[in-house]
Amino acid sequence: MLPPPPLHLGPPPKPIERGPDLAGWSYVGYVRLDGVKLGVLQNDATGTVSFLGVGDTFMGAEVESLDRESIRLSAGSSSTTLSRPADFPVKPLERGPGAPGGPQPPQPAQPKPGQPPGR
Repeated sequence: MLPPPPLHLGPPPKPIERGPDLAGWSYVGYVRLDGVKLGVLQNDATGTVSFLGVGDTFMGAEVESLDRESIRLSAGSSSTTLSRPADFPVKPLERGPGAPGGPQPPQPAQPKPGQPPGR
């Protein structure tokens, strides 16, 4: 009896690529600082936040794009997009004197109790 001919299977199949695993992370904000756009991701369990710009690496994935509504990260040939929740409040930051968290305008000196004004 003759041995069977050799079996040629070809190259092994490529593994299935998955997008970055961002389970437990939410896209919660978008800021522009000195002309640079940054997306804000927050870990739902710990509250940890990460500020990311296009080209930054996060959990083995690269930030491909971002805007007010979503951030897209890619690893290899696959990608994952996180969108800002529709009910997430968006509040533009106010700038200038008197804005919450901003510099406060100077206040006139108040007389101490029992002291006449102007001293």
